[in-house]
Amino acid sequence: MITYYSTKPLNRRAVMIYYALLMISTALIIFAGYKHYKQTHTRQLHCLRYR
Repeated sequence: MITYYSTKPLNRRAVMIYYALLMISTALIIFAGYKHYKQTHTRQLHCLRYR
C-alpha cells in the first residue's frame, strides 16, 4: 500500500490520512475494550459483594 501511495503526487497527504484513520480506529477499539473490561470487572465485584 505504501508503494502504491509513493507513485501518486499526493503521497504525503494520503499517507497522513491513512495513518490518522488507523490511529483513530485503534484508539476506538482500545477504548471500547477498556469500557467493556471495566463493566465486567465492576459486575464481578458486585456479584462477589452480594455473595
